[in-house]
Amino acid sequence: MRGRHENSLGELTIKFIELIKSSKHQCIDLNEAVTRLGVQKRRIYDITNVLEGIR
Repeated sequence: MRGRHENSLGELTIKFIELIKSSKHQCIDLNEAVTRLGVQKRRIYDITNVLEGIR
């Protein structure tokens, strides 16, 4: 079981960005992100909304 801090939106956003940076073309399939981060798809949408807001 993951701790609350590990599942915080900020922490997940950082991990999501790290996934993108480490990918070959700096992009990632959202379904792959779900699997690799071990979260529900709605959390990925939360992350993309956060990133859209700071763009």
